[in-house]
Amino acid sequence: MKLRKWAMGLLAAGLLTAGLSAGSPREAYAESKQIEVSFSPVHFIFGGEELDPPEGQRAFLYKDSTYVPLRFASYALGKAVDWDPDTYTVTVREPKAEEKVSIDAYIEERKAGDRPILPVDASALQPITIDAYFEKVNYVFGKRTVQPPAELPGIIIDGSLYVPLRFVSESAGNKLEWDGETYAITGVSTAEGAKPYDEIVLEAEQAFQELVSGFTSEFYVLKSEYDGADDAGREEVLLQGARKLLEGQETFRSEILETLKAKLKAGNYYEGAVDQLAAQFEDKKQGVINLVTLFTGKDLTPYLEKAEKELEGK
Repeated sequence: MKLRKWAMGLLAAGLLTAGLSAGSPREAYAESKQIEVSFSPVHFIFGGEELDPPEGQRAFLYKDSTYVPLRFASYALGKAVDWDPDTYTVTVREPKAEEKVSIDAYIEERKAGDRPILPVDASALQPITIDAYFEKVNYVFGKRTVQPPAELPGIIIDGSLYVPLRFVSESAGNKLEWDGETYAITGVSTAEGAKPYDEIVLEAEQAFQELVSGFTSEFYVLKSEYDGADDAGREEVLLQGARKLLEGQETFRSEILETLKAKLKAGNYYEGAVDQLAAQFEDKKQGVINLVTLFTGKDLTPYLEKAEKELEGK
């Protein structure tokens, strides 16, 4: 259904309340529906201090994920957050000096003080039904555009944007620890003086793109050789292409992926970017194989197997 003007006004006001600088929101479509959530006594521990979300903006569990107000999540991680109402884009980034002062003041106000963290009786948590809007929001962390899992989107409730805490934390490079007995979530501090997470990931992604671009160009050269060769020559060109693809794979794994893994580990960062980049490489590799089939009508897989045996024999 088309989002009514009163709802859009409420959204803009709520996003302002959440610490996002919103102007006049664009016309948009949002799906309004009732969802079941559980308001549970979740404890948020960052920098050794327990923090509470703002009054009236309680955290809740939805599909077994902890949702919190966006600004609370960002500030708890020491990040600044911007809102672009024209594109519905949230940007989470490193704060400027003056912004850090405001973030520190916000954190000071949110400190819960010294109180016991006790086991939670999960059986006593009763789900309740609330009204929520599901609006398409773009999320940028540093210079990287990411999205939460499709089944765990951002949710607008009473005009405020709530997001899965784990999505925000891991997208910013921070690890979380969950205590299922006490419902305590602890943010793991990064190594002091560590290189910014965003820079580490971007460097790896750039090296990956350069590698892919390089061996893709080589495959186009091989295509020309393949077109001009006889049957025997074509067999050799296909085998040569398989060797180059395996060489690229080895370079990716031993240099790019291992370097990324080592830098993330040294910074005590969340290491999910390693698996994500590995999956991207496998997609590109399959794309090259499909391209060879398209150009030649031949499956490259048997040639890859033969090239692998050659490498094993060395």
